[in-house]
Amino acid sequence: FFAVFRAHSVEEFSAALDRWPGTTFNFVYAHHDGRTGYRFAGRVPQRAEGEGLLPAAGERSRGAPEPWPPEAMPRLASPNSGYIVSANQAPGGDLELGEEWCQPVRAERIAALIQAQPMHDPGSFQAIQTDRHNANLVRLRDLLLARGAVAQPEGPILERWDGRLDPASAGAAVVQAIYRELARAMALRAAGPSADIVLGRGLSGASSLGSFHFRIQ
Repeated sequence: FFAVFRAHSVEEFSAALDRWPGTTFNFVYAHHDGRTGYRFAGRVPQRAEGEGLLPAAGERSRGAPEPWPPEAMPRLASPNSGYIVSANQAPGGDLELGEEWCQPVRAERIAALIQAQPMHDPGSFQAIQTDRHNANLVRLRDLLLARGAVAQPEGPILERWDGRLDPASAGAAVVQAIYRELARAMALRAAGPSADIVLGRGLSGASSLGSFHFRIQ
């Protein structure tokens, strides 16, 4: 951790990330010489696809697998696009690095907003940071309207919705509530009594269900 903050060059920074222990993090960096980059750093066990998602019998365990070496982890250096987007989406590549990733819609939205104008300033980046548009829920809204699946006695609320999850938006509230119920119905169909665990409640039942576990962001 301290080596990261004491680094004076991209090379020193990268070497510090090679030694990053434990929990994984996404690091995006920029150097005053113009170089930019992305590193996915941390210790991830070497597992086959899907392995480790469910509890395993301890008496048959071969022990904790070795982590992937730092040089094998995803990285990006000075891309031709001129920008790097990291929004908790899967970093790509052939390694099995886990399954708990956010859908790429947020990263795609950020990229679209960056490409929408030739130059940016602190104000435009602030607008990108606080943007509340949700492409997944827009697609769900369009599907609901096409199928005539929602009664709207108060008028065309969904048609007027601009896709933003603003606190005072009636359309956002309606679509988000439908999304949550559909997620629960699908989890019940696939997992039966274990649906709450699938949706993120956990084995202890201590944590409550949240939109993160529905991948709604």
